Parts: sequence; C-alpha cells; structure tokens
Amino acid sequence: MQYTVCQLFVCKISTLAIIKQLVKVIGTLSNSLLDSVPKGMKDNKIWEVMNSKEQDTPHETFNQRFDALFVIAMILMIAFTLSIRANLA
Repeated sequence: MQYTVCQLFVCKISTLAIIKQLVKVIGTLSNSLLDSVPKGMKDNKIWEVMNSKEQDTPHETFNQRFDALFVIAMILMIAFTLSIRANLA
C-alpha cells in the first residue's frame, strides 16, 4: 500500500508498512538533493554522532544523538548568520 508523506507523518501508529514507506521517502528525498549539498562521510561529525556509543535504552540513544545533532546544527546556523552579517557590514 502506498501512503502520502502527509499520511505517514500524521499517523499515530507505527506499523512496519509505514516504517518501510518512510525509509523509501527518505531515500527519494535524499537522492533529490542538489550536488551542492554535502554528502555524509565517515570522517565527519554527523557520522561520528550517529555511530556513537549506545545508551542504556533505545530512547536514550535516540535522545543523546539527536541532542548532539541539534547542537551541531545550531553552531552551523550561528556561524552562517555571523558570516552573512560580516559580509553585509
């Protein structure tokens, strides 16, 4: 069964079919990225975070990894904003 992206994200029950469809959607979206978007490599910080030591429970591992990714994203956003401001000054 095919689901729309909207149906996948509003569904409250994660079934195996929905998870498989989400993986396909992620793959499709990933393949549609422009070449200017950097690809993940084993020597970058994101790979390091996503392959870090597992915590005591799956949800602790998820939370720890995505907290770290959020910090990385915030640092990059701040650096980008500061560089834009410096160029405008």
